Amino acid sequence: MDNPTQENPKFWFIARVSPNTEKSTRSKLQALGYEVFVASRSEVCYWKNGIRRKKKIVEKVVITQYIFLHISLKERMEIIRYPFIKEFLKNKATQHPSSFALISDDDMACLIQMFSQNERPVLFDTGNYTIGEKVCLHLGSNDYTACVVRKRGDKNTYYGIRISELGCAYMEVPSTVLSKPA
Repeated sequence: MDNPTQENPKFWFIARVSPNTEKSTRSKLQALGYEVFVASRSEVCYWKNGIRRKKKIVEKVVITQYIFLHISLKERMEIIRYPFIKEFLKNKATQHPSSFALISDDDMACLIQMFSQNERPVLFDTGNYTIGEKVCLHLGSNDYTACVVRKRGDKNTYYGIRISELGCAYMEVPSTVLSKPA
């Protein structure tokens, strides 16, 4: 694997995979040394085992059929050859056929932090959401810039990270973790 340099910078790409293969694809790519993120949450499930119910923590994928890869353009050319990678998402905003959807490091850091917040549910919706004003979001020990997202006809306010090629990941948060950007 190459180190990121000025000549070989790394970007966050979105790759489509087969249904229910997000976690196994992550394992395969991590074993090869790539940085991979699967948008998933740990959930408590109760399995009926005869008469008793067993409590088990499972990893549930929230954004299905997609993984996020922090790789260079050269590495993308290698990874696309793997049979478990279907395609890399294109940037729909441009008409150029080789323009791939890229997510900024800041947006990915915020998305990863959102999914690490186990005390609050994170939802993902591919519907059309309007993006409101930008806010400063205080999660963990870091601050992130996010957008306020409001569902049509819904009075609840959510903040979210818009991934224009997929949709919007969002969660409801108390006003104590939001502030106006400086």
